[in-house]
Amino acid sequence: MNWYTFLKLADAVEDSVERKSIKTLSMLISKHDCPYSFAAAAMRAISDGDIMLKRRGAANARELINIWYLVRKRQEERERDSGDLLRAG
Repeated sequence: MNWYTFLKLADAVEDSVERKSIKTLSMLISKHDCPYSFAAAAMRAISDGDIMLKRRGAANARELINIWYLVRKRQEERERDSGDLLRAG
């Protein structure tokens, strides 16, 4: 899932708290280049109440890093595919 998909999901969600949480997560993913700094910022946002996720310790950190990797992997694939199209054209 990329940040744009997160934002589209946020628009579909009725609950404004969940919408704010999804938008905050997508902003943090796009802002951080390192998965660990992203996880630290996300955990800080959870403790501050900016993101409403369950506090589950290591499992939560592992899931946050996993979503960061998924989003970044898809971004790299899109950039690589668009670069192939530009070179072929």
